[in-house]
Amino acid sequence: MRKYRYDNVNIYKTMAFPTSLFVDNNGKLPYRVRPRFNSEYVWNFAALQAIGADKVDYHTIEMWFSKP
Repeated sequence: MRKYRYDNVNIYKTMAFPTSLFVDNNGKLPYRVRPRFNSEYVWNFAALQAIGADKVDYHTIEMWFSKP
């Protein structure tokens, strides 16, 4: 689904997306999983900051394989 940017018009014709999303999504669908709390958040937070994973909407940033 992410690979096709959740294209429910041409690819997933019968799929309906939820109307209400988690508030941190800012109206966007997720593209990745956030790191677990007891991982880099505890042991290597600087590495998360370097890639922007400390932002609340990190999980809605599109992955490299689905960008044009």
